[in-house]
Amino acid sequence: MPPYAVTQEGFELQFSTNYFGHFVLTGLLLPRLLEALAGRVVSVSHLAHRVGHLDLGDLSCAERYRSIAAYAQSKLAILLFTYELQRRLAAAEATVKALAAHPGGTLTNLLRQTGGSIEGEVERHCSGVSCNFKMQTSVL
Repeated sequence: MPPYAVTQEGFELQFSTNYFGHFVLTGLLLPRLLEALAGRVVSVSHLAHRVGHLDLGDLSCAERYRSIAAYAQSKLAILLFTYELQRRLAAAEATVKALAAHPGGTLTNLLRQTGGSIEGEVERHCSGVSCNFKMQTSVL
């Protein structure tokens, strides 16, 4: 959960990384995917989407930035995009499928960027050896 930052285009960093980047890449690859016999667009989301709220008037969170809210907004946007993409693919009778997944938790150094808010939640639910059974581990 990074501190507030915007891209050169003026969009909030997490929303740009988690949503706009994937949206643009999907658009660029879609013609090739439609040529494939069984193309797939798999979007990675997070359960944080449940607390997400899309503020279409302030997608960059310029008025009030909270890193977890920005993250949740980006993950909700990913799911909405995936659902709409699948709806359009099905209507066009395309063989491409749009799918979304939550990969589960992974213990990485990313938690250090949260200022303790999420790190505390992880520690509360997952401590010691039991963490190995609840979360994937990653060496960065």
